[in-house]
Amino acid sequence: MENEHTISGLVRKRAEIAGRIEQFQREIHGLATDLNNIDAAIRIFDPTYNTNIIQSKMPRGVYYAYRGEITRVLLDTLRDAKTPMSTPDLAFKVMAARGMDATDKALKKRMVVRTGKALRTQRAKGVVRSKPGQGQAALWTMIET
Repeated sequence: MENEHTISGLVRKRAEIAGRIEQFQREIHGLATDLNNIDAAIRIFDPTYNTNIIQSKMPRGVYYAYRGEITRVLLDTLRDAKTPMSTPDLAFKVMAARGMDATDKALKKRMVVRTGKALRTQRAKGVVRSKPGQGQAALWTMIET
């Protein structure tokens, strides 16, 4: 058969996708059961309550950060640092502290941008200072009080 490798690859990919669909269907079934149980609990307290009027609420993203969460990690890291740290190094520390995938290049780039923004905000408040580092990366330190 001349397309044997192609077909075997497609069969393997189809099996992966079918497995993911089964996994998501099990998760959907569990969530639907939870939703029905909550609706029943609401009706125990108010039998006339119409749960169909409750609007769905989208969950926050996996890497959502609460206000000040990144800044707190940055300042704690800079307080403990013996030498100035670059923005990418600090972004890596934030990712590690929050359990993020450091091998994801797009995520790492996004976190360097977010880290830089948080650091510039703290610099404007007089909490940290920066000096030029290698390339475009700034080196950051805490301002001693």
